[in-house]
Amino acid sequence: MAGFLSKIFSKKEPESEVIEYFSLPEIFAEAEREAGESIRRAAMSAAGNAGDSLESIKKSLDILEKADFSDDAHPNKKLLNVARNSKPKFIDSMRRAIGAGISDDPDKVYDSMISFVNEAAKIMRSKGRYLGAVFPEEMKAVKSGIDSVGKLINKMTEDVKIPVDMKEKSGISKGKYNFIEDKYGQIRRYKEKISESADNISELRREISDIESVMEGLKNSAEFSEEADLIGRLETLEMKFSAAENYYEALIASTGNVFRKSSYQFSRDNNKEMAGRVDNLIDILSKKNDKCRLMGEAVELYISVYPSLASVFDANPDVIKNKTEEELFSSPGVFPEKLKSCCNELKLSLDEIAAVKKEGEGYSSGRELDKLSVKFEMNTEEITKLEEETESLKFRIEEAENEIPELMKELELSLNEWRKSPVELKF
Repeated sequence: MAGFLSKIFSKKEPESEVIEYFSLPEIFAEAEREAGESIRRAAMSAAGNAGDSLESIKKSLDILEKADFSDDAHPNKKLLNVARNSKPKFIDSMRRAIGAGISDDPDKVYDSMISFVNEAAKIMRSKGRYLGAVFPEEMKAVKSGIDSVGKLINKMTEDVKIPVDMKEKSGISKGKYNFIEDKYGQIRRYKEKISESADNISELRREISDIESVMEGLKNSAEFSEEADLIGRLETLEMKFSAAENYYEALIASTGNVFRKSSYQFSRDNNKEMAGRVDNLIDILSKKNDKCRLMGEAVELYISVYPSLASVFDANPDVIKNKTEEELFSSPGVFPEKLKSCCNELKLSLDEIAAVKKEGEGYSSGRELDKLSVKFEMNTEEITKLEEETESLKFRIEEAENEIPELMKELELSLNEWRKSPVELKF
């Protein structure tokens, strides 16, 4: 066999062959082209010869079709009748099988020859089963034509064995090469991503530097100093309000226990009117969203029921449990005075808070600092994320680079499976 294949499968003493890694695509293409050409030539040769065989079978069928026999051509009369009936069916079936023909596509020649031989053999076994006894020479000629196609199949199998083997083995090597190229492609993409991330990190750090400069300028401004004073005042007022609110809750909790016990006692004494008024007082004082709004109504109601409460306290000493409750109900004016004082404190604190907030609306440095702080944090988080991704990509690059030498060895071994000489892969 001439050309590339003859070089590869030459019986001369092998010499070491150095192959550059970058030249492999060209070597694979040449191997595939040469193998394909050899397979094509073998297929076309087989197809041509098979066509001749089919023509020969056609002529044999024509002769068989014209052949006839007398009633004494064979001692078995039943066999003669079967042969007379099956001959036209046999000839029609064989002509249809021949009509399917041998493909002119090199990739389909082999399969089409096998398909014909299988179909023809099936017809010989079925419709032609009894014809050989009556038409021995004619059927022998038909069988000879079929056998010739079978021999062509065997010859083509032998002719394409070397190029098919080389094509398969070179294909395996090409697959290993492509796998390595994919690894290199991954590494390139990872490095490009790392470079892109490095650019993004640099840009984010420049932004952070600019943000820090602006924030420093704002913190050193007179406006920020004034706003900081306002914020300090606001925090003090809010703490003051919170303390007053807590005192209010404690006050209501302390009196609420006594009011509920007193309401219960009024109900037991069948004084439903007084029980209802005390319950109403409890309801007014417990309106959490309306602290002190109904203070005047609560004080007025408390003063009106206090004499009745005092009589309950005298008759039921256990209604008041501790010194705090004892002090609050020691006289009609103690609880109202504390309630007024607490509510006034709450109202004053709310008014002062509102005034400071109103004053703060004229300052923008704090809001600007808040925006810059958010941007600062976002950039910092993004840098951390990019750095983590970069480390992950570096690990993947190292992992891929460590795999390549072993993959190269596997490729080199694969090349040795079909190259003429021992291969030394250089890369």
